[in-house]
Amino acid sequence: MSKDTPLELDQDGTPVDLRRSLRVHRQVAGRVVLEDMSQARSVVIRNISMDGAALTIGEWPGLADTFYLLVRTGPGGPASRLHCKVRWRVGPVVGVVFSDTLPADLLRSLTGVSEVTLSRAG
Repeated sequence: MSKDTPLELDQDGTPVDLRRSLRVHRQVAGRVVLEDMSQARSVVIRNISMDGAALTIGEWPGLADTFYLLVRTGPGGPASRLHCKVRWRVGPVVGVVFSDTLPADLLRSLTGVSEVTLSRAG
């Protein structure tokens, strides 16, 4: 399943969650734009954290390993541009890591989550 790093397993054979921050499972609209601005497509953000996301992109054979994800916190609101690097691909779903950490207030605005611990770091 993993593209760049091998899947790590626990002693009982279950996958180990290596994410640096907790994921919020919400379906949020987004838009992928290639870095050269030559192509764009609407996508569904399946889950998102301060460090990355899983995107339902569909079939896109020419999708680059890096691109921008545009998100809005509300209808007509300003778009935030997140630089993404693909970590894995499984069918129509792509897992990405963000080049810069997503601010917690933007994550809360996108997902509607209010008071929640968003980081695993202790």
